[in-house]
Amino acid sequence: MKKFIYTVLFVMLMTIFPMISKATEYRKVNLEEYNTMNLIETLESEKIEPKFKDYEEKDDQVTIYLFRGTGCAYCRAFLTFLSELEAEYYNKIKVVAFDAWYDEDSSILLGEISSFLGEEAGGVPYIIIGEDVFPGYAAEYDEAIKASIDKQYKESTKYNVFEEYNKHIDELIKEERQEKMMPVLWNGLITVICTVFIVLYVKYSNSKLLYALCGGELSETNLEATEEIVYEKTTEKQEKNNNTNKKNNKHVNKTNKKMN
Repeated sequence: MKKFIYTVLFVMLMTIFPMISKATEYRKVNLEEYNTMNLIETLESEKIEPKFKDYEEKDDQVTIYLFRGTGCAYCRAFLTFLSELEAEYYNKIKVVAFDAWYDEDSSILLGEISSFLGEEAGGVPYIIIGEDVFPGYAAEYDEAIKASIDKQYKESTKYNVFEEYNKHIDELIKEERQEKMMPVLWNGLITVICTVFIVLYVKYSNSKLLYALCGGELSETNLEATEEIVYEKTTEKQEKNNNTNKKNNKHVNKTNKKMN
């Protein structure tokens, strides 16, 4: 019985495990894995002198996610706009900047995030402030950008596009696993049924053969009797062997005594 159980489990594992362990195509975002720059570093990379003094990042500030390209004129224009913001605004913001021109990982991320937001990126700059997206920059966007900063700053729980993206990926992975499990369950069920059928068939065939060798004829009602006959025959043979061994031992002992 144990061999039967082990066989079923082994076959199921060999069938199911490769399907479950297949790597998912979905990938969550960990910003620590990317080369990013903060506001001051980004301004310095474009040789822009910030007009504000004593700037520091704080937890309650609005994060502006900026996909840019080093040397991009429109990106530089947006950064110049940020550097000239009134004090009330630069105290409200911090920047996480990606170079989508010269960093392949950042370029791929831009495509993934823009698809998620439904605002396909046609280039850089690509600006994300809370739930608002600015695919490009022009001076006429300035007031809308300020309004977006004000709106997001008032929120007690600030919208983070990467957290929402990762939640979306979690849902996709969950759906993918559910889709995988159905064929896995069916394959597992079919495997068990086939294995049980094979084992029972082999057992039946062996019983039929053994019963025939014992001189009887097999019927469906005497399979248990077959096993008993085989057991009795085996027991009788073992007893005969034991008796023979005892006689041989006695004979050897007598011979040894005579020789002594």
